[in-house]
Amino acid sequence: MKRLHFISLQLTLALAIAAENPPSGAVAASLEEWVESVVRANAMANAGLAREAGAAYESALAQARAGGDRMRSAVVLFNLGRLRYREGLLLESQRAFLQALAELRGQPDSGGQMAGRIYTGVATIYVDSGQYWQAEAIVRRALAECPGLAAADRASLAVTLGVALMHSGRNAEARPLFLQTAEEGLRSEEPQLRETGALALANAGRLDLLAGRKAEALQACARAAAVLEELPSPWPGTNAGVRMFYAEALRETGDVAGAEEQYRRALAAASGLGANHPALACLYEGYARLLRTTGRKAQARRLAAAARRIVQWSARENLSGHVVSLRSLAQRK
Repeated sequence: MKRLHFISLQLTLALAIAAENPPSGAVAASLEEWVESVVRANAMANAGLAREAGAAYESALAQARAGGDRMRSAVVLFNLGRLRYREGLLLESQRAFLQALAELRGQPDSGGQMAGRIYTGVATIYVDSGQYWQAEAIVRRALAECPGLAAADRASLAVTLGVALMHSGRNAEARPLFLQTAEEGLRSEEPQLRETGALALANAGRLDLLAGRKAEALQACARAAAVLEELPSPWPGTNAGVRMFYAEALRETGDVAGAEEQYRRALAAASGLGANHPALACLYEGYARLLRTTGRKAQARRLAAAARRIVQWSARENLSGHVVSLRSLAQRK
């Protein structure tokens, strides 16, 4: 997934270009204060303080626009888009990402890492809302127009492309893309690349499961989950999605107890997302299916009802006629 991380290092890398020729005197001090304010907003977002983080981003955006600094505006809009995505506000997230792209046009990083991350955000929204051809188009555009992409960002785009292909019925194209991305990511020592590799491997396992290759699916998902165990702080959506795939593979191979454990761990990981994030609906539905097989129908009904509420909320708040694709959300998250 491309997972949408809140990592201060990414902000620092993006800001490095804007800070190469900072103004002098009081304005330079103002820039330093501005950077610190955005880093604080990132910390608030990481802590789940969405309202406070949103207000801080809006304040930083106003300052950047008042100074006519489009690069700084793009940075804030990108972070704001990630925050809204984490809250499950997909339409607001998409709007922020598209505004960030507009601000970035003509700037020094218009073909570099920052642009690639924004394209990943836009493609993620398209996948989550079932607009797969648009997701594929924007990923391919990013890969063509952003030669300065870091390896981790290129891997995230590859996973997003694979999911779009999968949901377009092009599994034969998606699976080797997942496997190649997994191999490259898991060879690396870089945490972000390893996390993306684990997500790619779990998606390959999901395709194996759909094709009836249960043993291969179980092996792939188990390895992906083990990789995430080694990482200090994987993105909540990645952790939840991989564990959900692992739960499905365990269920299909008859390990109901193991499947339930993974669903519980997936829900614990997803607590780092907003309470109305559509990915939670997918988890609730999957766990409800498992509970029905064990006779716990009342609990299953409660989870299914919670999933429906989230889907209805998301359709009302986000998508202007588009239907949230729960399977896409699971495979991206």
